[in-house]
Amino acid sequence: MLDTGINDAPSGPFPGHHALLGKVAGGAKFEGPGPAGYTAWNASVNPAQNAGGLSGYHGTHVAGTIAGLNPGHLLSGVAPDATLLDVKVLSDQGIGYGLAEGLEWCVQNASTLWPGGAAGIQVINLSLSGLDESDGTDCVSALVDAAADAGIVVVAAMGNE
Repeated sequence: MLDTGINDAPSGPFPGHHALLGKVAGGAKFEGPGPAGYTAWNASVNPAQNAGGLSGYHGTHVAGTIAGLNPGHLLSGVAPDATLLDVKVLSDQGIGYGLAEGLEWCVQNASTLWPGGAAGIQVINLSLSGLDESDGTDCVSALVDAAADAGIVVVAAMGNE
């Protein structure tokens, strides 16, 4: 999931989200203009969102919609057995520079064995927006094509203005 980060576990004053606890197997961080602080292609981190900001914990919300698990409650995510990878390409305020790098990291890790036994990356979720126009030949389009060529389904939300 490429977004603002997932608050899955307690971190300092941030309590984490009970429906996502233990759901994140790894991830990467590409939220600034880089490359300083960017995650290496063969490395993994869990880059939770740690400030409310304007995005209102968008990444955590989307993660819950995808894979939230609420035993004993009526509602859960659409894939409650899924394992998540948290690829932070937007700042806590929803501003981003690292979409291309995040997509490339996913392609590079398409067949990685993650902690807990999850294998590879089957789906990339993009619930974000931008002002860039595309004719299908730009860098991000090429990386979406590369992800599809690697066997990864890329799902992109529409209307995130």
